Amino acid sequence: MDTFKKSSYFINFEGIDCSGKSTLIGDIKKEFSKTIPVFVTKELTTDIGIIIRKKLGSNTMDLYEKVLLFAADRQQRYSKEMKEKLKTHCLFLSDRWFFSAIVYRCAEDPSIRDYVIHTNSIFIKPDITFYIDITASESIRRSASSHRTYYGEPLLEKAREGYLSLVEKFNFIKIDGMRDYNSVREEVFCSINKIITENLKIP
Repeated sequence: MDTFKKSSYFINFEGIDCSGKSTLIGDIKKEFSKTIPVFVTKELTTDIGIIIRKKLGSNTMDLYEKVLLFAADRQQRYSKEMKEKLKTHCLFLSDRWFFSAIVYRCAEDPSIRDYVIHTNSIFIKPDITFYIDITASESIRRSASSHRTYYGEPLLEKAREGYLSLVEKFNFIKIDGMRDYNSVREEVFCSINKIITENLKIP
């Protein structure tokens, strides 16, 4: 019976820098678009996101400004990219959501945790979140080849610990991202096939 099935499904992907989220999301969109509309949203791709990237590169933001600007970027993504599409028959994939705010800002300063959580309390929760787990040292190794590093290894290790602390609380599906990419992709594809079968209405 389809009584409790949904028309759309919001799938979020989390992980520290260079965990492979973006590559995975691209492959999911390519594969599953064959059978269902698939939309993607990614942080720092809005007008506000462009400002954040510039400030991150020049290290000119304090923590409270980061919290508010990242939340504004998230809200713009929701209102302009997600809100209406989530009313249709589709998969909606997000390259990070508000969990990353909790993890990264608290890695920088644990004392602002309540402020971060309160600021991000307006956002909808994903139907499911995949957390791609890699070590901080692996993140640094991968970022060296892509020439993109905003954060050092100590902070990334704190961020990883933050993510691991959220796995059980928010029922993340934890994926071992240290394996070869094909194994990671196969596991996630199998999970998404199951999600579609068990949770999505057939129009």
